[in-house]
Amino acid sequence: DAAIHGIQACIPHATLLPTGVDRVVTLGLAADAPLLLAARERSRHGDDFVYDLELVDAQGRLRERWEGLRLKAVDRIAPPASWTAALLGPHVERRLQEILPGAGVRVSLESGEGGARRHRRHRHHRPDGKPEIAAGQVSVSHAGPLMLAVTRDGQHDGQHGRVGCDLEPVAARPEEVWRGLLGPDRFRLAELIARERGESRDAAATRVWAAAESLAKAGVPHGAPLTLESGGGEDGDGWLVLRSGALRIGSLLAPVRELAGPAALAVLVDPGVPGDPAEIPA
Repeated sequence: DAAIHGIQACIPHATLLPTGVDRVVTLGLAADAPLLLAARERSRHGDDFVYDLELVDAQGRLRERWEGLRLKAVDRIAPPASWTAALLGPHVERRLQEILPGAGVRVSLESGEGGARRHRRHRHHRPDGKPEIAAGQVSVSHAGPLMLAVTRDGQHDGQHGRVGCDLEPVAARPEEVWRGLLGPDRFRLAELIARERGESRDAAATRVWAAAESLAKAGVPHGAPLTLESGGGEDGDGWLVLRSGALRIGSLLAPVRELAGPAALAVLVDPGVPGDPAEIPA
């Protein structure tokens, strides 16, 4: 039961209940010994998930294995008063799968130092000096102690597609400053979001700023149109969807514990065209 509940952290916005399992192999569990859980998602169809999981002891020896564990998401969980990075990363990845079907992105949110080391290990450079990711597209954003990294396989549904991301703590700025930063059209978009979502001007403007940064990181020319797409998130969960032509941006406004307050997070996905180079914009 404790192991099954451990998988809950992989889908933090919904309550999971077990509905069946294909096979359980046990080698004996000590009641007072610490155990480590390793789980792998085999498939997902709507609200139904299939996982394989292993329990190992402190020496890494297998003590129990569950094969084909079937779980069902039965109810939405209200967002926490403040997200921690460890749960916010999985939440963002899961919700993007729901509000941007086919996005196919992986999301990591962790301390900048540790995340940067892992990112550097997988980064290469082209002869012209621009960074390139052999596995596909990547976009990175830093905010305070956190690093947000969004990756997408180089080949996804037969197409290459750009990604862009940004993470910005909500900043309090005078109206004229936001107008100058966003420009007239995007400032009007921020005002629209503030009215429709009941958000402060600073929160809505930071959302739009983060979305604009994700566009820039995806190589979109400055001043590209940006509009609010109807639907996207569920009431009260902080999500909405923005659009710039064929590009769609999942936008989240939520309090983040490591940033000591609300922050705007934006992830852009693009179906793209075959042959696009995988690179991180400078």
